Amino acid sequence: MDDARTEKEIILRVEDLRKTYPSGEATIPVLKGVNLTLRGGESVSIQGESGSGKTTLVHLAAGLDLADSGAIYWEESDIMKMRKGSLPRRRGGFLGMVFQSFHLAPELTALENILLAARLVGRSVRTAKERAENLLERVGLADRGHHVPAQLSGGEQQRVALARALINRPRMVLADEPTGNLDERTGDRILELLLENCREEGTSLLLVTHNKVHAARTDRQLFLHYGQMQAESI
Repeated sequence: MDDARTEKEIILRVEDLRKTYPSGEATIPVLKGVNLTLRGGESVSIQGESGSGKTTLVHLAAGLDLADSGAIYWEESDIMKMRKGSLPRRRGGFLGMVFQSFHLAPELTALENILLAARLVGRSVRTAKERAENLLERVGLADRGHHVPAQLSGGEQQRVALARALINRPRMVLADEPTGNLDERTGDRILELLLENCREEGTSLLLVTHNKVHAARTDRQLFLHYGQMQAESI
């Protein structure tokens, strides 16, 4: 393939990734040698049946769980060989995460939830506040920054979660069913914001979704079938 995509830097590389989980005295294989690449500014969707290993793959790619074997590279760094203390800090600056459940701190306002992600990587609130306010405006919540999650709708909470994922200008966003709990109109808005970020800031996107219409809008569509990548549509 010699389109412009091949010339872009590889942001995420997954090689022969394998993962099993214990079940009584046996083990259940979830990922069976998965390979994947994601380039700078590229959007890639992963579809597959429930139980096919999509969420496991995202958690491993984020360094939130350990694989049995294989390799996961963030740019040139093999995260499976990183020291435990350095991985969370690198994660906070390198990637943003958006999940189906919003995972907002209930006692914090929308603005404070966004700023929390910046504080976790050592950025001062003063430095990050302007960007956080700009992100709230960008996701259509400029007037909701001082509301706590209980005062926001599901769609508004997901937009706060998206702004939080983008606060540190990540190289990559991992989104696991980010529109799964939302109505169609709000889900379309969330997807558009994710793709807009790819175009405008060059952030890479790995999107897990059951929504075929949403998947079709990404640069590449992958299919995970019982722990193995079966097909790719370009």
